[in-house]
Amino acid sequence: MDRLLLTVNLLDFYCKSRLCPSCEQKRMLLFAAKVTDDTLLAVPHRFLTKLIPKAIRGIMLRDRRLLKLIPRCAFEAVKRAMNESLPRNIAAGATCGAILTIHTAGNLLQWNPHVHGIVSEGLFDRQDQFHHMLRYMARPAVALSK
Repeated sequence: MDRLLLTVNLLDFYCKSRLCPSCEQKRMLLFAAKVTDDTLLAVPHRFLTKLIPKAIRGIMLRDRRLLKLIPRCAFEAVKRAMNESLPRNIAAGATCGAILTIHTAGNLLQWNPHVHGIVSEGLFDRQDQFHHMLRYMARPAVALSK
């Protein structure tokens, strides 16, 4: 009677698959290091997630070209909320720094378009001077998810 022999081979290289957690983790760490070293300025930043209302997700599922509008709309909403918190003389022409990316699936891979991003905690005026938002706010930060 022949014995069934089970052999396990461990491969010591990355598979380059989009579904491999170790490859995705490595890719995220490399991207974070590059952004930190080459892109972000030395000002405070916050992580941002903007969700899309369920009522319009179906429209975006049928017409995927609309997805490119989501990061732009999220950026404008954040910039407008910050501009309204600053004195008018500073807010004129001021803009925030942001890196935004669109994701189209949630944890269970269901259709759930949303935006993840890194946003500066303030605005840059026309002279590239940074104005931190907490300095100008009379109360704690307002939720930007309205």
